[in-house]
Amino acid sequence: VELFARRHPDRVEGLVYADAATSGMLERILPELTWLRRQAACLAPLAARTGLFRLADPFGLRRSGSPDAARAVALMYRVEPADTLCGLVRASAATVAEFRAAPPISNGIPLTVLSAETNAGLRLPWLGPLPFSVRERYDMHELFSRQSARGRWQVVAGSSHLIGNSQPHSLAVAVLDMLKEIRGPAAGPAGSS
Repeated sequence: VELFARRHPDRVEGLVYADAATSGMLERILPELTWLRRQAACLAPLAARTGLFRLADPFGLRRSGSPDAARAVALMYRVEPADTLCGLVRASAATVAEFRAAPPISNGIPLTVLSAETNAGLRLPWLGPLPFSVRERYDMHELFSRQSARGRWQVVAGSSHLIGNSQPHSLAVAVLDMLKEIRGPAAGPAGSS
């Protein structure tokens, strides 16, 4: 999303990031993606095909306490997301090079960056512990929000990485506020449901 917005600012009205990774985070993680870790990530499709991915629950979805945990397990541990994960890891160096070559985000684009309160739910199983703390993640998100004169950054109280699951109202308000900023008052009041 960030790369598209940077390359095609004329096709983007506004952005809402829900604890999403940014190019700065990818730069930070890239040195951690050793050959062995890339290979481990690309075993995920095989593990998904055989049911080992669901059994191992590497993202801790069953332990999340979410009432939708069974649904999340059924959706996340399929072959398609595992293939996507492998592709993302394999292409990470090329993606960093593309970000370095791309123009910056348009200074006038409305940009809302939401940070989860904790790192709960933010797991890269083949990587081990995240290479940055909660405070560092906040700093990277805040820095990213400052790329636009219309950027805002907010920590969502009580949220895990999956803000849409843990604090759906906060995410909905951010999207409605963005629509209101883009389209004007006709988009509806913030906080309405």
